[in-house]
Amino acid sequence: MAVKYWYVASNGSANWSVAGNWYNGSGGTGGAAGLPTSSDDVIVNAASGSGTLTIAATATCSSLNTSTFTGTLAGASGLNIVSAASTGATVLSLGGTHSYTGLITISGSAVNGVILANGKTHGGAVTINTTIGSFVFNDLFTCTGTLTLTGGSISGTTISVGILSTSNSNTRTFNFTNLYLTGVISFNQSVQTGLTWSCTNIYLTNTTTSSKSIALGGIVSCTNLYLQGSGANATTITVAVTANIYPNVYIDKPNGTLLFGSSYLNSLTFVTGTTISWAASTNTITMYGNVTLCASMSISSSSYILFSGTGTATNYTLTTFGKTFTGLLTVNDGGFYNNNLNVIGDYISTLSVGNAIVIQSAASVTFSNNVNVSGGISISSTNGSTLIPVSFNNVSSSLIAITLGNVTLGNTTLTGALTHSSGTLTFNSSTTNSIGSFTSSNSNVRTINLNNATINLTGNTGNVWNTNITTNLTLNSGTSTIVITDPFSNTVAFVCGAANTYYTLKIDRSSASAITPVTTISGTSTFYNFIDLTQTSGGTHTLTFSSGQTTNIYDTFQIGNSVNMTYLLSTSTGNYLFNKINPGIVVCQNLYISNSNALQVNNWFAIGGSLDAGGNTNWVFNNLRRSLSSLGVG
Repeated sequence: MAVKYWYVASNGSANWSVAGNWYNGSGGTGGAAGLPTSSDDVIVNAASGSGTLTIAATATCSSLNTSTFTGTLAGASGLNIVSAASTGATVLSLGGTHSYTGLITISGSAVNGVILANGKTHGGAVTINTTIGSFVFNDLFTCTGTLTLTGGSISGTTISVGILSTSNSNTRTFNFTNLYLTGVISFNQSVQTGLTWSCTNIYLTNTTTSSKSIALGGIVSCTNLYLQGSGANATTITVAVTANIYPNVYIDKPNGTLLFGSSYLNSLTFVTGTTISWAASTNTITMYGNVTLCASMSISSSSYILFSGTGTATNYTLTTFGKTFTGLLTVNDGGFYNNNLNVIGDYISTLSVGNAIVIQSAASVTFSNNVNVSGGISISSTNGSTLIPVSFNNVSSSLIAITLGNVTLGNTTLTGALTHSSGTLTFNSSTTNSIGSFTSSNSNVRTINLNNATINLTGNTGNVWNTNITTNLTLNSGTSTIVITDPFSNTVAFVCGAANTYYTLKIDRSSASAITPVTTISGTSTFYNFIDLTQTSGGTHTLTFSSGQTTNIYDTFQIGNSVNMTYLLSTSTGNYLFNKINPGIVVCQNLYISNSNALQVNNWFAIGGSLDAGGNTNWVFNNLRRSLSSLGVG
């Protein structure tokens, strides 16, 4: 092995392949040495002059050091460095004006051979191709082309390349703290065999109009992935489930579009805004940590977000800044991680087919602000009988299905059904809720806390309330008000079981048109207050009660009005019963009554043109005692 120096007299320029310009000593001393071979270390230094050394044909050496060169290294042909350097020896050190753009191929059996850029940028590609060699990048090394690792080991602190490619079955190791990627297909490691790959921080920079992509998977270990730059076109990120470590992804990209393939991320943070657009609705972003959006971004997303959690109980946060999603939000930590998810900011979704939010398993889920989704909300459990505490504030949805969970609702608006199969359902105090229909009718253990909420039932046909099966049901009515509001000529039913007491049931099906609505009260039921405010111009309102069953009234029974006649009928030819529990009398006007038994004598009065249609007991028709006001009491 020899050391060869390049020199041209009078600061002249020449091609690498001119044998007469190579010497055994610095500055043209030591005699002619001939062209460097793979066994020769090459030095181009200050004594070489300020001319231009051009690699115009394939060149070979054992190492190249231009760190003190004052001239220019130019050319585009390949440079092969075959190094067998001992531990820590310099293999490549750049200097001077580095305009050379050729492919640098480094091979051999060097032991931690040192590569130094000295602040220079290589405008071409670099290939590391060795069987047992190892190389250390001791400073920031930058090349605008592709860094290809086909064999051997490379390591260092920071490296910046256009594209990183390592896709074969050779034994190869990549270990860096920081990796900057600026190329189009930024990272190609599709073949995992023989690869050991680790990088703490990957920076994907897009400052051009080119679309760029990065895909991580297999044995790749990346702690942080940063997307940055103002490139106008799309950047695609995909992290496969096979990735060794899922990254924290940080987006600092004010322009262009970000696309996610199906990816697994530890966290996702937007520093500055962009447009999020997932490639297809089948893509899912699985989260094991926080998602933080930013105020300046916009979203166009049909993908799913799945909060999956990790193996330890952790509090996770989704910060939305009121952005609108079009995909599905799923929370499922596997049923045994006991993770908590707090959704901060309004959660908005325009997904209208199926569910927009699915909560399957977690320790708790809290929506701190408004929830406005076009689709439904499903709350269930994949962990046996464990109940998931879920809290909604100002929720608007098509429907909510609670299969297993402890759910708190505040100011809820549902165009469809609220179904409650098990667990505890609580309506926050002093809230107003609008629900198409409510069903909790099975033998599962269930608790319903109505507090002092108002619940408007807006369904226009069928059972708008159904708690018919009361086995294992505890209903705490508080001082709540349930209102049946459908204004059309349909039959709606309030179906309740004998074991429950309701505070106030209000029927208000008023309309300006002449209609004949029918409201059915099914089952033995108990009310503190039963009030019918329905007035139909030119029509009638029919209240149908279950034959053979009792309607218990503690305080107020306010039925009938001066505008239209109200019919009190039985569901069959048998009688239904009214029972006034607290002391007092009942006075109603303009009723048509049949098959009705009032259990108290001289307590039930029907006045103001009321009609006795037969089969009635203990009703006093149109004969109000002198001491009573026409408005009645009770």
